[in-house]
Amino acid sequence: MPAYAIDAFVENLKTITAQHSDDREILRRVTPLAARLAEDTD
Repeated sequence: MPAYAIDAFVENLKTITAQHSDDREILRRVTPLAARLAEDTD
């Protein structure tokens, strides 16, 4: 699988926060993305 770049994470974060206003829902959706970003960081 290709590395998950910071620019992709930021775009996903923008999309998620535009679609949801509940902090818990945002965190639920962002947490796996942040974990993926951390795994792919050298």
